[in-house]
Amino acid sequence: MISIKKYVIAVLVLHGLNGPETAHALAGRFSIELSPALSINKIYNFNSNKIALKDRGIAPGLISGLAYHFPLRAHCSVSAGVSYALGHMGVITLRSASEAYETYLLQSIWLPILCRLYTSEIKLDTSMYFKLGFIPSIGLPSRPISSKVKGTKLVSTRQFNGWMHLGGGVKYDFSLTNSLMVGISYYGDVSGIMHTEEAYGHNHFFCLDICLLF
Repeated sequence: MISIKKYVIAVLVLHGLNGPETAHALAGRFSIELSPALSINKIYNFNSNKIALKDRGIAPGLISGLAYHFPLRAHCSVSAGVSYALGHMGVITLRSASEAYETYLLQSIWLPILCRLYTSEIKLDTSMYFKLGFIPSIGLPSRPISSKVKGTKLVSTRQFNGWMHLGGGVKYDFSLTNSLMVGISYYGDVSGIMHTEEAYGHNHFFCLDICLLF
C-alpha cells in the first residue's frame, strides 16, 4: 500500500515538473483545412516540332479535408489525412485548321502525408511553420464540362497520381488546444494527370491555406 502511494506521488511530481503546457503541446490534434486555389495547367508535347495540344492557362480550384497531427517534438509534427481536390484543365488542339478546345473538371481524393516544422514564438501565441510532404491521389471519373471538339475527347486522365507539397505560414494559438494556421502552399503534379499519344499534362495547385487545429 505504501509503495502504491509513493508511485502516485512520483507521477504527480513529474507531471507538475513537466507542466500542463508540455502535456498539451505533445498531444495529437485534429484539423479541418480549406484551401482556395489556382489550378495551373501545363501541357508538354512529345514532338516539339509538331505541337498537337496546348493548355488554356490558369483556372480556379479548391482543396478541403481533415487530418490528424502526430507530434514528434515540441516544434515538429507529422500529419496524415484525407482531402477532396477540385481542379480545372483546359486543352486546345491544333490538329485541325480551326482551333478546338475542351475544359475538364478534375476531381480526386488525396491522402496527404505531411511534416510540419514550427519556429519559436515570434510574438505572443504566434509562430511560423513550414511544411513539406507527398500526396498519393485517386482520380475520380472526369469528363469535359465544355467542348468544341467533335468525336472522342482529347485526353485521358490517370486514376492514380502523386503530388509533392511545399508550404508555410503563421500559426496563432487561441488556447492550449485550439489554433489557426494561415499560409500559402504549392502542390506539384509529379507524374502528370493527363496523357495522350502525342502529349501529357500536369495540373499544379497554388493555394491559400486556412487550417483550424483542435
